[in-house]
Amino acid sequence: MKVGFIRRLAELSYQPVGWLRAAITDSGREREGVIQAAKMAGAAVVSWLIAREIGPSQSFIAPYAAVFLMSETVLRSLLGVAQQLSALVLGVLLAFVSIKVTGEPVLAMGLAVFLGMLIGQWHQFGGSGVWIGITALLMLGYGTADQQGFLLLRVGESAIGAGIGAAVNIFVLPPVHLRDTQYAARELSREVGSLVRGFAESIRADLSRYDPRSWLRRARAMQFSVRKADDAARRAREGARFNPRWHLPRRHVRSTSPARYLAAIGALQVIVDQVQRMAEALAWLQRMQDTDAPLESPFKERFAGALDDLAAAIDGYERLPVLDSGSLDRRLAALLGWIRDERVALGERSQRDSGDGIIGVRGVETTLLLALEQAGHAISDDYARRDNQSVER
Repeated sequence: MKVGFIRRLAELSYQPVGWLRAAITDSGREREGVIQAAKMAGAAVVSWLIAREIGPSQSFIAPYAAVFLMSETVLRSLLGVAQQLSALVLGVLLAFVSIKVTGEPVLAMGLAVFLGMLIGQWHQFGGSGVWIGITALLMLGYGTADQQGFLLLRVGESAIGAGIGAAVNIFVLPPVHLRDTQYAARELSREVGSLVRGFAESIRADLSRYDPRSWLRRARAMQFSVRKADDAARRAREGARFNPRWHLPRRHVRSTSPARYLAAIGALQVIVDQVQRMAEALAWLQRMQDTDAPLESPFKERFAGALDDLAAAIDGYERLPVLDSGSLDRRLAALLGWIRDERVALGERSQRDSGDGIIGVRGVETTLLLALEQAGHAISDDYARRDNQSVER
């Protein structure tokens, strides 16, 4: 018991050391966190020093605004400036109007906070909406709501802090979230490739022992990984907007564009959906048929081999953003050609078949081929787009 506790305590004590070492040696999210913290500290100090020269009595408002607007993306910093300043101005105006209308601080405070919180719920204010009511509350609480010069001074301090915070975040190592996107896309490709290969092995095996529910669960669980990768790519795309760091010559490379990761993730999403469709078709066959009318062994082998080819194409995404699509294009073209030929042959066999059991099997085979064709087209089309963009460069 004591040994386990000591080991756990040692692990917990090592975590900060490991995090700090990663921040120093690896240009990942740990270092990004250190950079953002340093930028916040610098922006707070600079804005506080400037605000003290204007009005030292409440100069804390400027550094607060600077730190508050230090967002994880440049776009959010710019939006934050507009939202924060709008909320502040409205709060000041509410405090001024409330005290002038009621003439009584208690009534004015209740009215201003009530209206401020209502207005702040408008979605365009984002997280800054709550500060409309809070700003009005502070101005009335300080007893300065009816002093126009004082109110203008507070607005000016906030504008200074917001401007400094946004400027530091935009021009001093602005955050770019490509690493999370690369990691998420590569991990997703590994998971989807494993899913497709496992499904191929299951089809090669004895389908009488096939458990459709397990494959349906795996395919549905994969949707969480797809959403996680998609969120990371969208965050990276947002991080690139209005980001001067992104537009530096060494950064401006189309192959690392977040849009290309989104396209890859979209193709993998289609493949996961089609694997789920295949699993549902085999589940239906297992429920409706017995082993007297299984999938034919030659078809099973050919279809499983086609799934292996698809998995090999998926493996190419593990090398994102660099893709050598030459051999994979040929393999995908052969895969899609085989599917077309197999569908023609399947149609000819269906015309000669009789009996509900075998007709049901042919229907399942058709569904499997159509699902595989859609998955193949999804990844083939994405590769083709990448090749075209490479030629344009």
